[in-house]
Amino acid sequence: MHNHLQHILLTSLLPILANSLLSADLTTNRQGPTGAVAVTGALFQSEPTSGYDFGTSDFSTSRGQTPEEEEELYALQKAAKPQFYPRPQGNYGGYGGYRPNPNPQPFGYSYVGYINRQARRYPVMMYTLIQCVPCQRAKHLLATTYGDVPSHFLELVGDEDWQRQLQVDLLKVTRQATFPYVFVCGQFIGGSSDLFNMHHSGQLRQALNNCMSRNG
Repeated sequence: MHNHLQHILLTSLLPILANSLLSADLTTNRQGPTGAVAVTGALFQSEPTSGYDFGTSDFSTSRGQTPEEEEELYALQKAAKPQFYPRPQGNYGGYGGYRPNPNPQPFGYSYVGYINRQARRYPVMMYTLIQCVPCQRAKHLLATTYGDVPSHFLELVGDEDWQRQLQVDLLKVTRQATFPYVFVCGQFIGGSSDLFNMHHSGQLRQALNNCMSRNG
């Protein structure tokens, strides 16, 4: 009964989540099947815009789920329902960042586990905001200079309740209130300027080589 109910919930969530996520597949130099912007030579992966593959994702139903995975699934289910959240205030102009409520109230679920797991899963994990110039610069750097590095990003529009909750939890994890949020080898390094500083000093390439060699 539990599995049947979970299947119904997942099926009803797919079109909602598919319409909420914006993705850019930078692995080719043409418009991809997901309607994505592309740059030649990169291994830049993105959240799918249609049809989550639950057989390979964090939210797989083909095997027994851990308590953390069940909490994530519950969070996504809650995010698809009408909720009342304080809208993030303040816009950082060219930096494209929202400032979430500095004292967020608990909403009954959290994306902290999801954020931490995604950071550990990819050599580079980045959360970006649409029409954010520094976000685009950071993605361009990774696509053109680190095309051999599997990178992953999730681009937010910022006007969905679940996205605002994700921003609140990004602030909680990172103590940073502007986009992009860049994680390298499981560690939060900061934003676009921090990524470029690591690049110019050579630390970014060294860190990526080290963590990719450890992970085979």
